[in-house]
Amino acid sequence: MKSAVGSWQLATAEGEKLRLGGMALRNGLLVHGPTHWAAAVRTSEGQVRVASGPKPRLGRAVERVPGLRGVAKLAEAMAVIPLVKKALPEARLPMQDMRTMASMGVVTLTAHAIRRPGAARSAGREAAVALLSVAPALLALRRGDLAAWHGVEHKSIAAY
Repeated sequence: MKSAVGSWQLATAEGEKLRLGGMALRNGLLVHGPTHWAAAVRTSEGQVRVASGPKPRLGRAVERVPGLRGVAKLAEAMAVIPLVKKALPEARLPMQDMRTMASMGVVTLTAHAIRRPGAARSAGREAAVALLSVAPALLALRRGDLAAWHGVEHKSIAAY
């Protein structure tokens, strides 16, 4: 089952929980497990390139501390992205698109205006900012390439 943070929890044959995470790229797929990552991309020439490697371990000191453990695991997952870009320079991230970057900027400025200093915070204002924050992701998924690879991410994890 996929959680809200984009990771998957599967039961192994031994009954252990295996946590897998993934990210659809504009031209491929990134999947990471507890200790390693793997990515595959299709180049502009139509070739498929793959790479994999160990994940950086950032949270050994906080593995048993609730709250900090989740932050460390998220940091580990984010630390994989530069490794993927180094191993596969042709990998295109979801946010590597001028329209997506522009929408992120517009949302940031609009959210700042909604939460302007001195204005009273209200549930309505916070709900507006929360709804607005989804716009860049929805815009990115409107293009067929990212949406298709997002489907591949789900199918790959399900097949595993």
